[in-house]
Amino acid sequence: MKSSNPNDRKNPMNRPELKDTAFLNALAVRVHILNQKWWLDIRTGEPIMRDPDELLMLIVSELSEALEGHRKNLMDDKLPHRKMIEVEMADAYIRIADFAGGFNLPIVQWELPSSAPSRVPAALFWLTETVVSLGSVIAGMGLIPRIGFYIGHLMAEIECFCHQFDLDLFGAIEEKLEYNRMRMDHSHEHRLSENGKKY
Repeated sequence: MKSSNPNDRKNPMNRPELKDTAFLNALAVRVHILNQKWWLDIRTGEPIMRDPDELLMLIVSELSEALEGHRKNLMDDKLPHRKMIEVEMADAYIRIADFAGGFNLPIVQWELPSSAPSRVPAALFWLTETVVSLGSVIAGMGLIPRIGFYIGHLMAEIECFCHQFDLDLFGAIEEKLEYNRMRMDHSHEHRLSENGKKY
């Protein structure tokens, strides 16, 4: 259940214009193409079936890093001209897009949430609840096309969050996608090392 505490919520006066279905699905295809290596066996190069719970937990990890950036007022270590919270929210959105693209789930545009938490920690918990709810829906229904409806809901909430806290979500997404193309810790050699990213 979302928090019902009125002190944790507000109705944004200047509501953002959400990205439409065509944009969201084109982004999902594009992101998944860029992230294809994460959907291949690191040793054989053969396609693998990713664990949805693992991928959802990685989204939660980005939200946790966004909290850390906010509470310490940090700039990002990869894109140092941007706030860490802004880049971590972009990372979360990228992961959601890759989830939809990887499982071939058509994203459905969702209406803007009628209210959102007014404080960053509460808002990030609100988003985390939505990720957990998505996992529960998948556990009950499987990875059927209707899941794209719930993915669109999560993306709309992130867009609302970023608008509310004046974060340049889509500018950060473009810069982070470009950065990720060249980063060493995403290379095959580094991933095979003892402390390399396995997923």
